[in-house]
Amino acid sequence: MKSISGTVLMRYLASLLVLLFLCAFVPAACAAPAPVPRELFAMEPGKAVQLISQSIREEDPSALSAARELITLHSRAIGGEESHVAFLSGLVDNLSGFIGSDRMKARNTAEELLTLIVDSMGGYADSDSELRRERAQTVMKRVRGWMEEVGRDGAALLSAKRIIAKIDGYFPAIARGLEKSGEEKGRPASGSGETKAGALLGSGEKSLDNSLVLIGIVSRGVVDKSPQARKSSMEMAQRINKAIWLAYREGGTEPRKDAETILVAVKRLLGDTDPSIRLTAAKTAGALLDRKMAAGLIRLLSDPDESIKLAALDSLKKLSGKDYGQDENLWKRWETEGN
Repeated sequence: MKSISGTVLMRYLASLLVLLFLCAFVPAACAAPAPVPRELFAMEPGKAVQLISQSIREEDPSALSAARELITLHSRAIGGEESHVAFLSGLVDNLSGFIGSDRMKARNTAEELLTLIVDSMGGYADSDSELRRERAQTVMKRVRGWMEEVGRDGAALLSAKRIIAKIDGYFPAIARGLEKSGEEKGRPASGSGETKAGALLGSGEKSLDNSLVLIGIVSRGVVDKSPQARKSSMEMAQRINKAIWLAYREGGTEPRKDAETILVAVKRLLGDTDPSIRLTAAKTAGALLDRKMAAGLIRLLSDPDESIKLAALDSLKKLSGKDYGQDENLWKRWETEGN
């Protein structure tokens, strides 16, 4: 009996030693399972931010995907409880600290997540909900303030500059210190040459520099493999239409090349297989007012999606100053005579 008990005890001690070894040298073996995004979403904002930040600091490979989903969930719910704004604001504070990190992986992760926050909030720039618009501006102002601060550091300079350019494209009034300017409050059509892009270009040398950075970002986005990236980039192109044309006609070599990339890409995306991409491209063509896109728009008049037909017709009216309705033959005649 004693020998059996001794054998069991020895096995127990051996197992305990193995466990202690794993905990000492392989911490992941003893760690509790990381909370999934849905669990984090239900947490107190400060705690969720702390866990995400810790995962980024430890370069946890699952941190990026979890943070992306969490940002999306809170952004969609921004018109609800204030805890959603609290989470996004807290995350902005923590991510901004990583932007100047000497660890490239942490810095790149922070920039990617801050860019996602900016794009998510930018989607509310023209929202009919004043609450969503104001909360989105609140988050954007926080991001911009941090980027101006950390952007003084050499390691963070380029990242901060790219993020600021995006913010100014969505909410140029923030750059001018006007939270509720007439143009923001009235939310004019994005195709107007004197709307947000005009304000961006008319605010001095710094804003002009930001607009050129933004054109570069858009030029890369419209040819990105991700459909969402192409779509959001075209939406941004609608906002900075005047800046794109100024770069195309009067800019230096690089800005002109970026602007041309945008125009060529939008023309090509008019024939994309994804209906949501064709719809966005049709609207963007009307904002950019490039007559070379007329043929693609005319083809869209026979698109099976009614919303795409209407968007194409609206853009053709802007391009031509005429209204031939859905008559493709008349539009083709106009295009031929014009060229």
